Amino acid sequence: MNPLPLDEFVSLDFETTGVVAGRDEIIEIGAIRFRAGREVEAFETLVRPARSLGRHISEKTGITMAMLADAPAIGDVREKFLGFLADAPIVAHQARFEVSFLRSVFGVGPREVYDTMILARAAGIPARGLSAVAAALGIDSPVWHRALPDARAAGLVYLALPAVSPVDPVAASPRRILPSRASIEETLSLLEEGLLLEEIASRRGLAASTIEGHFERLLSTGRIPIERVLPAERISAARAAWEAVGWEGLLTPAYEAGGGKIPYRDLRWLRAWRMTEKVAGER
Repeated sequence: MNPLPLDEFVSLDFETTGVVAGRDEIIEIGAIRFRAGREVEAFETLVRPARSLGRHISEKTGITMAMLADAPAIGDVREKFLGFLADAPIVAHQARFEVSFLRSVFGVGPREVYDTMILARAAGIPARGLSAVAAALGIDSPVWHRALPDARAAGLVYLALPAVSPVDPVAASPRRILPSRASIEETLSLLEEGLLLEEIASRRGLAASTIEGHFERLLSTGRIPIERVLPAERISAARAAWEAVGWEGLLTPAYEAGGGKIPYRDLRWLRAWRMTEKVAGER
């Protein structure tokens, strides 16, 4: 059993037009949320690029321009994907690739990222490719180089990895990027000055999604009330959506219960605030 303390994580895979974030484009997103070792929710979409695919990409993935013609543009899936991702730790194979596109395309800020290739090497599995590492662990997939199957395989590889000793698998990961306490405190200081989220992000030179994560941590520890970051009508809307599906439910059903009109961050923030011991004691 893998010793890393991840009760919940999102395994992620992108298929793209090339390998350079900022120049190349995402054409397919696959993400799976695992909780307590089980797959509980999935996100999958093709994405229409601005430019044509190279033939080698179509040959590798099986994705063609005809398949992408009616797919949504990246801007049309951004909020739903980020809402699914939330602030969960990420598991990916050769994760530097996914991290580079997360930052370039979505502006995703600090979070934990675990690379199954690095972890597999630390466990004594020398294979590099996802299919080879999976095969070494007895994991198969009906297809490779498609986003959702590859994301599922990466998650299963993570769960199947044996205990790693004496190598620290977290240290071996290419990135373990968490917001520092000092960074969150700086955000809190600016919030107390009356600045809004976008103003704080601009002042600090950080992505808005990073500041959203800071707010969520401050809410989840009871350091700020929900009223500090959301107006009453948005709190009421988010509360009604959660009550429709249950507070222990998943984000996507809550989003759908709200008619797809409630920002994912409102739902995340309200649940984070509600789940604090302080709030629980007041109910």
